[in-house]
Amino acid sequence: MNEKKLTMKEMICYGIGDITANLYLKFIALFTIVFFTDVLGISATVAGLIFMGSRVFDGLNDIAIGYISDKSAKYKKWILRGSIATAIAFVIMFTNFHFPKEGQIVFALSAYCFWTLMYTCYAIPFNAFASTMTHDTNERTLLNSIRFAIVAVPTLICSIATPYLKSGMESGNSYGMVAAVFAVIATICTLICVAGVVERAKAPEAKEKTKLGEYVKVVFGNKQLLILSGAFFCRTLSSYIYDGSMSYFFTYYLHSSELMGMILGISAPISAVAALAVAPVAKKTGKKALLIGCGLLFAGSSVVRFLFPTNYAVVAITCWLGMFAQSATLPIFFTMVADTTDYGKWKTGKNVRAINYGFYTFCQKLGMAFSGTIVGALLDVVGYVANQEQTAATLQGIKTIYCLLPAAICLLMSILGVFWKLNEKTMKQIVTELNEREGTVNA
Repeated sequence: MNEKKLTMKEMICYGIGDITANLYLKFIALFTIVFFTDVLGISATVAGLIFMGSRVFDGLNDIAIGYISDKSAKYKKWILRGSIATAIAFVIMFTNFHFPKEGQIVFALSAYCFWTLMYTCYAIPFNAFASTMTHDTNERTLLNSIRFAIVAVPTLICSIATPYLKSGMESGNSYGMVAAVFAVIATICTLICVAGVVERAKAPEAKEKTKLGEYVKVVFGNKQLLILSGAFFCRTLSSYIYDGSMSYFFTYYLHSSELMGMILGISAPISAVAALAVAPVAKKTGKKALLIGCGLLFAGSSVVRFLFPTNYAVVAITCWLGMFAQSATLPIFFTMVADTTDYGKWKTGKNVRAINYGFYTFCQKLGMAFSGTIVGALLDVVGYVANQEQTAATLQGIKTIYCLLPAAICLLMSILGVFWKLNEKTMKQIVTELNEREGTVNA
């Protein structure tokens, strides 16, 4: 395809747009279960079930919105309107209206489902947009490296917010106020993104349009997409169990929310460095080897933290190593999924992008869903009681949930990565054949 090289301005603006998604997702990963249990007074198991139900609902929305947005391919309109709606829903979700106990459960489930629906209208078109910006796999890697270096900013913002959230825990008002500030920041980032990127996708012509049944065949016939989605499910499950149990570990096991805030704050530049390192390292090792290595690094650092849980230096260093590994996997995964889209088009002749991302993120949302259920259920199993001193057995359970469980799941991610087949050489051949089919070979 005779397309212009991406400019640095476009890459940066696109990355700024992803601050929106990650600001919401990081806040939700760290504080949703805690907000439900310690502010709304919902039991940990019920909170986990709410998390799971809303995320399954969210995952189904991904596929539906992917199908609908593919029909128009007007991704920028979806991104802008979806972002504004998401901001409003986010503030509502973290506001404590002091309903009776049963009312708090209904509110939590309804508000979370509403937010996930609004968020999907933004996130699926945003992710699909990246695959239209360039077809060069190395350029995609650079785009995603810059993108995920920029989205280290939400981790820094969350680190600043952590002590304030804890200080206002009793009334819960601090959550709503912080959510409002986050929503304003996120919306501004979306506006910068929409103004700075070029929309290259065109709505499919009538003869090119794909029926719903054909979409299903295209998705499930793409084995590389299925393998990648399974690995991303594991990555998400591991990451969200880790994030979801982090506040409990630092609050009850170490009695130091300040240490958690400091670790998150320093994690932000570490995440940026990790994301930027992906492009040059992947050129030498390949994305597959780098992904597997990151999984092993995260798992190993988590095991060391389990063995030395009260050594603040060890805890901090292993958290930062884990954050480095986690952050590096994101640009790798999002480059890989763009490659699977081209692979699917090469194999079937069907140009479906948002629906591929919809299925891919559906598996991500399943990981998020199960993470909340697992954390909530296991907290009840180990005897957790909100806002009280925990027993020795409970503390041991919290440590296990935070350290060993994410490590085991991340190892499974690395195992699935072994089956990835779309290396750089293969992708170059696929893109060349696609160009020849369309009669627009690069000059």
